[in-house]
Amino acid sequence: GEEELHKPSKDEVENEKSKVYAPLERYYRVKDGIKAHDMELKLQKIMDEYAGGISKFYEIREEALKIALREVKKMKAQIKYLIAKDLHELMLCHDIIDRIDVAEVLIKHLSFRKETRWPGFQTRVDYPERDDKNWLKFVNSRKNLKTGEIEVFTRDAGNYR
Repeated sequence: GEEELHKPSKDEVENEKSKVYAPLERYYRVKDGIKAHDMELKLQKIMDEYAGGISKFYEIREEALKIALREVKKMKAQIKYLIAKDLHELMLCHDIIDRIDVAEVLIKHLSFRKETRWPGFQTRVDYPERDDKNWLKFVNSRKNLKTGEIEVFTRDAGNYR
């Protein structure tokens, strides 16, 4: 059957609007905070250093991924300090918020797959071999709407080879 669509209440709509415009409001109310560009640079550095970026020759280790996840979660807590002086900067704030979410999911996927599937492009130094017996499958994820946590799971690859 089809799921019934949730019609948001006025309070839910107002709450969402408040979240969307928060960086703009913060800039004009507090005049202090983090610019989207600065947060983006920090995220790029975390992903490069700890999530197997180009400076690490795409080599990934579990311990580094744990650091990356911890740092990205810290960044999520700092989103409330983003500031925007105009609508263009507000759009950039929402861009980096989305990138932080994507980075968290990517780190969880990289950590979940315990093999090297694509040597040279993504090498798990702690799992250097390809393991078709256990890992010839898709790694998927979804956000648990109750807990907010990213749940990672596998799906059979079927005939995709």
